[in-house]
Amino acid sequence: MLLRVYYYPPTDVSESVLKAFKRRWGECIIRLQQTLWRVYYQASIDVVKSVKMSADVVESVLSYFNRRCGETILRLQQTLLRVYYKTSTDVVESVL
Repeated sequence: MLLRVYYYPPTDVSESVLKAFKRRWGECIIRLQQTLWRVYYQASIDVVKSVKMSADVVESVLSYFNRRCGETILRLQQTLLRVYYKTSTDVVESVL
């Protein structure tokens, strides 16, 4: 006769592992978002400096640039959050 023993870690252990994971991932996501916005801000300054035309043209170029960069940053943030959600569920499943 084969006896199987299943070990389930105490709830407080799995909660502490998940809490530490979320804290670390949250810090990483915030740092990545800050970096994205710094790059975006510097690039928008470079666009303004490089366009030597009338104010209307500069404004239209900058609004297009802002829209495209904003869309890109939002997509990257959504991707980061999807990866975070997926890995946090994987962590929960592996701890339990």
